[in-house]
This record gives sequence, C-alpha cells and structure tokens, in this order.
Amino acid sequence: MKKILVVLALIVTISLFAQDKFPTFSLENLNGQEVKLNDFLQEGELVLIDFWATWCKPCIKAMPELDKINVDYENVTVIAISTDRPRDINKVKRTIRSKNFSFITLLDSNKELQREINLKNVPRTIVINNQCEILYDHTGFKIGDEQTLRTKLDELLQPKQDQAKKELDR
Repeated sequence: MKKILVVLALIVTISLFAQDKFPTFSLENLNGQEVKLNDFLQEGELVLIDFWATWCKPCIKAMPELDKINVDYENVTVIAISTDRPRDINKVKRTIRSKNFSFITLLDSNKELQREINLKNVPRTIVINNQCEILYDHTGFKIGDEQTLRTKLDELLQPKQDQAKKELDR
C-alpha cells in the first residue's frame, strides 16, 4: 500500500511540474510553411499563445485585442493557433486576412498540440518566457480581460524595463 501511495505522489508531482512548462512545437502557418516555437524564444521576451476557432464568438472578439497587443508590445510575440478542422482552413484564412491581423497565425488542425496541453475550451491564452515556463494561463474572453492581460504583461516585462532604466541612469 505504501508503494502505491509513493508512486501516486510521484505521478502527481511529475504531472504538476510538467504543466508549468509549455511544450515546444512545430506547426504550419497560413502559407503552409513550418513554424517552430523555438524561433520566438528570446531572452527577456515573452510569447503569448492564443488558441481560437472560427466558430467561437469570444475568440473572434478577443482577436482585435490580441492584434493591438502584438502592435503595442515590442517584447511580446503573439501567436494565434487555430483549432479548426482541416476542412475549415479556408475559413481560418479568410477570418485572419479580412481583418489584416499582424500576429502570427498557426494551424493545429490535427489537434496534436491541443492534446498535449489538454486543451478543453477556447479561447485559451497562455504567456510563456524563453524557457517555456507558463507565466499566465487564462481560458475564455470577456470585455475587460484584455486589460487584465496587459497588466500582467506589464508586470512580467517590468524587470527588463527597470534594468534598461538603471543602465540609462548610469
């Protein structure tokens, strides 16, 4: 009985630790080119990953706010990952191109990444650092969530801004 409890405790500990890290991935963009998460992991910068679908109204409402974040934050890369099925790829392309969004859009049509992170609902927004540590994880979107996200990004980027200011003061 003791061995079973120890094994269960070990499994729970490992699964909790694993959830603190976001898996690296390689997905196709809207042009069919392979894009790797590692290409965006740079010291002092953050990656905001948003899972969305064309049928999801809160997702569609969040996208203009994500685009503003992509434009406003020099040290944040925004990656929107579509969870739509392969047959809906053209709808994904139309949605992104019609709004002229500037963020990176990737396709997880085979749902491999979604299974790996146990994605249940969209929209889901995750912020990671260059070590793939999950710093923020939020599911859903309602008006006001974008301000909460901006506040969190400001907090996470603050140490870098403080360091830059100290160097200027010297």
